[in-house]
Amino acid sequence: MAPTYISEQLLTTNLFVNASQVNKNIDTVIKENLKEQLEGLCYEDGYIVKDSVKIINKSMGKIVVNDNVSSVSYSIRYKAKIISPSDGDVIESYVANTNKMGIVAYIKLSEGDSSDESPIVIMVPKEYFDMSIYNFEDINVGQKLNVVVVGTRIKYRSEKIQIIAKLNE
Repeated sequence: MAPTYISEQLLTTNLFVNASQVNKNIDTVIKENLKEQLEGLCYEDGYIVKDSVKIINKSMGKIVVNDNVSSVSYSIRYKAKIISPSDGDVIESYVANTNKMGIVAYIKLSEGDSSDESPIVIMVPKEYFDMSIYNFEDINVGQKLNVVVVGTRIKYRSEKIQIIAKLNE
């Protein structure tokens, strides 16, 4: 079962392609530019998962000139997997490290993922262990923990979503 905080959404964007890139293979150029500009980054509604963008349709290109540089503007409708956690979501996470402040954890989108590939950084403050069945000293790196989202921060064009969470009892 897919997590509730990951969904496939239909989105629209304007894409500007440099006039020198326009050739017979424009569909490939548009897809590569779209992937390069959107995938693996946060935008208004969440994080766009890598290799999930699929173009639904595109408008006819319009020639645009800015500062004597020509480009072609396309309106693109596409589908993409979006990670957008909300307060109260339960997330399966893995402990990356522990320190005097608490736990830093991450999610795995595929089996071999590490904290570097994770689109989410989860922080569980040490004081949240005071009212928990878990003992902070017993937590180990790599341990799987289910956490409940308390707060999120999504910065535009950032590579990671930051989450404050508490342990799910």
